[in-house]
Amino acid sequence: MDRLTSPLPFLEAIESLKAVKNSRWALHSSPESERLYDKMYQMALVCLAHPDLSGEDEVNAVIMCMVHDVGHVASGEVTLVDDKKYSQIGLKHLASLLKESSPTLADRLPGALLEYKNRDTHVAKLVRQIEMFETLHQAVVRRQTGLGIPDGVDLDPMRGEITDSWLAKQANNICLEDWNPLDETSTTKTPIIFVIGGSEIGDQTQFRHIAEDFGIGYISMDKLLREEQSRPGSIFGRFIEEVTDNLANFPPSLAITLLKSKVKETESTGKGVLIRGFPQSVGQVVAFEREISNAYLTIYLEHPVETRMGRARIGGELSQQEGDNTREEETLRVFESASRALLDHLSTKFLQRVDATGSHDEVYAKVRGIVRTMRQR
Repeated sequence: MDRLTSPLPFLEAIESLKAVKNSRWALHSSPESERLYDKMYQMALVCLAHPDLSGEDEVNAVIMCMVHDVGHVASGEVTLVDDKKYSQIGLKHLASLLKESSPTLADRLPGALLEYKNRDTHVAKLVRQIEMFETLHQAVVRRQTGLGIPDGVDLDPMRGEITDSWLAKQANNICLEDWNPLDETSTTKTPIIFVIGGSEIGDQTQFRHIAEDFGIGYISMDKLLREEQSRPGSIFGRFIEEVTDNLANFPPSLAITLLKSKVKETESTGKGVLIRGFPQSVGQVVAFEREISNAYLTIYLEHPVETRMGRARIGGELSQQEGDNTREEETLRVFESASRALLDHLSTKFLQRVDATGSHDEVYAKVRGIVRTMRQR
């Protein structure tokens, strides 16, 4: 078969693991469970990130991540009645698929599985600890998404198996995580209001005044990003500059990292939080729902790109150079295009559109009235 001279059949076999859930979670009636494909991928990434793994040891570790659950390739089942038998069957199947396209890797698979099962080398022991670390990470993800930890899963023994100093430090960071998603009760008492829409001269001042009028906290996402960019020693400074220059949305993980402590600090007053300039994408709001709160209200400033451009030029905020004007137009049009899916998602909660084509005072009055109504909900 000519097809077997390529790695495609091997990749298709591994692809099948996308349909097989991690038994540690799936066996406890979990509606959303991690898939083995994802587990293998994340374990391999931890191997690549580990400071003490390099060269041949690193390659061996990644291969072990790929083959340690290889029995599921053969069985296609969540649980294995005979793990040893199915592991051998799955291993031989994968090796046969690689024999023509990558004979060297095919020959390495049996030794990698045996090394992992016996745990008689430093690398094999480390990969086992990485598996436990990945499970702890999944536990955090489940907690953040509200799924919780099934009664039959005991995390303490897993944490106890992690003796590698670097992994132990990361595991401690996970176990000491003190940020919990806010529940519906707390967010009702401290409402979170998003205000989104294209950039407009003067609106930062307007919304800060609105927050002050109602005694609620105010967070500007743009300001958070600028502060992080200019903070000495920031690992994100250069990255933020590049993303801004390329007119791109920021990764959800970065946005949430910057917002977490700020929202927690601001909402401690118990009067609410108004966040300007967030979210920019569905990914960002989904991350916010998972890690901060799934109870929020949204105000969307709706007006044509041409109107925004005219206001900015009249106000003198935009350079009169053609290149700068073109760049600002592109920024606004990118937002318009990306906002459709975002607005659909936000509308599943509470979304209030505001006609922002009037004067600044008119827009201010409309938004102020909406905030008053929102706080009474």
